[in-house]
Order: sequence, then C-alpha cells, then structure tokens
Amino acid sequence: MVSLYGGRIEVKSALNKGSEFYFTIKLKRVAKKEVIEITDFELLKGKKALIAEDTPLNAMLMRKVLTNWGIDTDHAKDGKAALEASKKNAYDFILMDVHMPVMNGFEATRLIKTTANKNQKTPVFAVTADVLTSDNKESTHLFDAILWKPLEIDKLFKALSNCKLQKRAL
Repeated sequence: MVSLYGGRIEVKSALNKGSEFYFTIKLKRVAKKEVIEITDFELLKGKKALIAEDTPLNAMLMRKVLTNWGIDTDHAKDGKAALEASKKNAYDFILMDVHMPVMNGFEATRLIKTTANKNQKTPVFAVTADVLTSDNKESTHLFDAILWKPLEIDKLFKALSNCKLQKRAL
C-alpha cells in the first residue's frame, strides 16, 4: 500500500529493545470540503419515508434525523417487509439498505419498481457501506442514488429535497 503512494517503509531495530517501524507517503492536498448549510427543513415537512434497514441502531438514527425534519417514517426490518409496506402505503421516498436478511435491498427494490404497488415510481435510495455496490451495474440502475454509510446528513438532505416535487404514487 505504501509503495502505491510512492512512499517507503523503514525500520529501526535493537536487539532485546524492540523495533520501530515507520513509513512516508506522498499525498496531494485537496481543496477544503464545501459545507452545505441546511436551513430549509420545510421542504421535507409532511413527507413520508420508508426506512428498510436490518440494523436497529442505523434505523433508529435515520428515523431520528427524518423525524427532526418533519418526515413521517415507517420501518421495515428486511427487504420482504419493505415490499409488503410498499403495497400498503404510499411513500415520498424509500431508504433501502442493500444487505439485509430474508430479501436483500436489490431484490426488494426490483420488485417494488416492477410489480403493482403504490410505490413503483417512488424514489429509492440505496443506503450502504459496501463500496462494491456501485460496481453492480445490473442492480444499481434501480436506485435513484446511492447514499454511503455512515450517512452524511447534508447529502441525505440534498438527495431527499431533490425529490420534493415528486408526488406520491397512489
């Protein structure tokens, strides 16, 4: 890894005293990350979201953020439960974990988008920490965007507020 960055690894060692390892790498400076100030929560107030997430802590955190923005939420603990919820309720957007038990997020999203239900045209956002998700060209086209875990609040807000004009499929 160090050689990939044009660096080198060195070691200092003394018998019966131990060893010291260190490395140097060459990195480029990057521009300071632009901070987006979130102020207009009214854009999302009154919207309804489905959170499909099998990890209770992740689901609770997403629900807390969305609730603070005035969004009503439902929770599905796996893809099959998300599919069932999509048949019963109309949502303004769906946050879909990709890796879940019973039915994964790819399959659940494919079925939501291709079978008769109230959410065929609802934006679905993949929520994942799996960096290989974007390489899965067969399935990523189903999602309106991929949101990476840990979720960045400003990116979540931007993604959801871009859907504000979308009407619920009834």
